[in-house]
Amino acid sequence: MRNQTLTLLVQVTVSVLILTGLVYDANPEEVWNAISRANPAWLATAIALRAFTLTLHEVRLWFALLPWGRFPLMHVVIIGWIAGLMNTLLPIRGGDLIGVALLRKELSIDTSKAIASVGITAFLEVVLFASFTLIVLSVGLTRWESLVGVVTTQRAMGSMTLIILGGIAAAIVLTILSKRFRKRDRPTRRGPLELIRESVVETGTGLKAWRPVAGNASIGIIQVITMVLSTWALLPALGLQPPLALLAVCGLIAFGSIAAIVLPQSLGAGPAATAIFVLGFFGISEPDAIAMAALLWLSATLPPLATGTIPLIRRIRHMGTLLRTPSAE
Repeated sequence: MRNQTLTLLVQVTVSVLILTGLVYDANPEEVWNAISRANPAWLATAIALRAFTLTLHEVRLWFALLPWGRFPLMHVVIIGWIAGLMNTLLPIRGGDLIGVALLRKELSIDTSKAIASVGITAFLEVVLFASFTLIVLSVGLTRWESLVGVVTTQRAMGSMTLIILGGIAAAIVLTILSKRFRKRDRPTRRGPLELIRESVVETGTGLKAWRPVAGNASIGIIQVITMVLSTWALLPALGLQPPLALLAVCGLIAFGSIAAIVLPQSLGAGPAATAIFVLGFFGISEPDAIAMAALLWLSATLPPLATGTIPLIRRIRHMGTLLRTPSAE
């Protein structure tokens, strides 16, 4: 508990220092002027789209669970909302661990199956988003090359291609490993290594179930599009018109996800640093970039709070016990 408290204090301190430095470097008055001119209609559109995107993600989790049973859709969605809220508050996707624990506790889903379903949902999202970004890069290839250069463009396209091909290769390897691991005798004691082995086996099972995977991926395409649109809507909200706007949005989402590994999104420092770094390539000033980060923070934080707070409060008394419950069934 002390380590968790110390980690949170360090994260809060670092975030405050980063935000203070960025705002004062950009001139606080200019930042406030940029935020105050935000169009409420566009901001509301972005928040609504983000809430819809969040719910689509949880529906995809339900599809990922189909190989092991048809569980109540709304119950799975609510558990996903709680996990989404905790992912906003915790670094390193800590909410996913809480989601796995809730699936085990409330729906009696084996831990390895819950881990596999969460992993498959995230895996498909990464591959689909990389594919979307690669398409956007290809469509705006000439303008992007003139903006950042041929070498940078080739590196960006190579990275997206590597993620897509790497994802496909990883799926094939996991399927092969799952077959081999399934043939081995299951130990009487279930330790961490055994849990990893079972999770690999169940991931292979989930990936081989083509109908749930197809349904998951189909909704995932819609989710990626609405996620991009929810971020894009913040540009006209501030009156910003960067070149290759969709590519700028893809960069904000990609680098924002990386920043969230270190600092929780709710603290705001990650979105601010990401916005300045990415939007700088597209000629956006620092005050406008920080204003964009403020709206990103609002649109990313309000939907999880609205959907996940009440379900979390109803379970808060049991949360400590839930997370301490052994994973063995």
